Amino acid sequence: MPFIMKTPCHPSLNPPSILPRICQRVLVGLLLLALALPACATPDVATPDIDKHGAVPGRWTQDYTAAQALAKERNLPLFLNFTGSDWCPWCKLMDKEVFSTDEWEAFAPSLVLVFLDRPSGYKLPDKVNKQNAKLREQYAIEGFPTYVLTLPDGTPLDRLGATREPDPELFIQKIRNAIPADLVPKAMPAAPGRPASLGTPAAPARPAAPAANLYAPRTWTSAAGTAITASYVSYDGRAVTLRLPDGSLSRIAPANLSEADQQFLAPLIGHRP
Repeated sequence: MPFIMKTPCHPSLNPPSILPRICQRVLVGLLLLALALPACATPDVATPDIDKHGAVPGRWTQDYTAAQALAKERNLPLFLNFTGSDWCPWCKLMDKEVFSTDEWEAFAPSLVLVFLDRPSGYKLPDKVNKQNAKLREQYAIEGFPTYVLTLPDGTPLDRLGATREPDPELFIQKIRNAIPADLVPKAMPAAPGRPASLGTPAAPARPAAPAANLYAPRTWTSAAGTAITASYVSYDGRAVTLRLPDGSLSRIAPANLSEADQQFLAPLIGHRP
């Protein structure tokens, strides 16, 4: 039987090892990091540029009740931003490329903006969290970002999403096209202590709607003479979106429509709320 020499396990008989010291330093580092995280975490509020209470045209608020009251008072549409602000890459892209632009800043006072967040890195107040969950269910939100444009009473007008290359002017035009012609905003009075000229100005006058009911079904005729019955949905200057009797949507370039239909669409280019 071969002779096997066993090395004693007493520390004094083994060469010194640096592993215990490395492990000790790693554990200390992790402990310090854990202690530091609460101080660096996002506070229990929305981002600083979002109002927690009340509503002002053109400013984001997380207070849906106040936003809807303001929308009814001023006869302004509601723009609901369902987002995951701290984790959703498409939401961050839209925030940067659309909602942070001069074009959006100029257009935003035409809307009452509601920021309905579902963050992962910080906690919303319970009241806000329940409100947002209820609205996600009400509007059947299945992904982020989803933007819902509604009448002051909450009736949906249109749903929008993100694109790979967001264009603020095109995004704004889609919103304008979805707002009914009879939703004319009421003037906003000047803030107390300020001259009237410093208040948010009333929206410019709308072009006259080309029909008594813009969204009622009508006959559309192609340049070749083929006729269909469909309802107008929106027009971005490049194509008109129509809703067919079966509920499906169809986009048609104006050049493919009759002269009468092109005249019908002409006032809708640049149609502002």
